[in-house]
Amino acid sequence: MLNESGARRRSFGSHVPVRDGLLLRDATGGERATALVAGHELPARCDGDALVVGPPVLGLFEVVHICCR
Repeated sequence: MLNESGARRRSFGSHVPVRDGLLLRDATGGERATALVAGHELPARCDGDALVVGPPVLGLFEVVHICCR
């Protein structure tokens, strides 16, 4: 995930940290999510057929790995 909130016409300014969660469709209920840059597992829960992942505050970039338990 790239945080391009600082994008300007010809350059980049300061980025705005992202604090909201992720919503992924077609979840089975056995998934887990790991923030590879931050180096820890993220809270994840199922809501119907969607997986809701609560990430840490994301800075400039993060890699979120979703896998089955």
